[in-house]
Amino acid sequence: MIILVSITIIYIFIVVLLKSAEIKRNNKIQKLRSSKYYVQLRNLLEDCTIVNKSFYIMSFEIEEENAKGFYHFSIRFSDLGKYVIESQRFAMEIAEQQVKSYYQSEIEHLKGHNLITGVKMAMDKTYAMRLKIQENSDAHFFRELFNGRSFPSRMFYITSPYENYASSDGTYIFDPDDWKIDGDDAIFMGILEFDRDYHETVPYLIEETVEEMFPHAKVITYSNGCFIQNLC
Repeated sequence: MIILVSITIIYIFIVVLLKSAEIKRNNKIQKLRSSKYYVQLRNLLEDCTIVNKSFYIMSFEIEEENAKGFYHFSIRFSDLGKYVIESQRFAMEIAEQQVKSYYQSEIEHLKGHNLITGVKMAMDKTYAMRLKIQENSDAHFFRELFNGRSFPSRMFYITSPYENYASSDGTYIFDPDDWKIDGDDAIFMGILEFDRDYHETVPYLIEETVEEMFPHAKVITYSNGCFIQNLC
């Protein structure tokens, strides 16, 4: 009888501890939901709900960096690399050669003229050309990404692979920090930030949010992140 009572007390004690831990975790999740950092996660997942209609999201992985509060994520989009990014990059590489040829011809015409002023004018013109190429490429990318749909008043978390082209003077036609091509697929990478005091709760926040927006998703949660599949 004493043993049975002891087991019952221990069981109740464990249940109370688990319930208390669950309440604390839910409170932390609610605090995270009301923070400015939650908007980043929400926007990223909302982007995914739109993109997924055109390019199936094969996997979505989020893992905490060494610096607590910062999470690296990677999203694999099926066929996006082959049918959108690579073809546009090829077109931009051809356009870039034309920009360089134009700049070189402008410089060659400067013999006997004011060199400093002429070089600046040539650089300004080539920058304007690159900016126009980038704007057209960005527009093409998002048009393909969102299947022709337009969202003029919406800020997207997913960025264009070509956004550093003009500012880098044509050096970075494709941004390898945010995007990677793997066969036919494209992988978008980035950083999400959360309050470091609640870093152990972030995987559960992500799990809840994903399940709200993608009811059929499969979420594997571990101590420092999540692996998500079936985002449809």
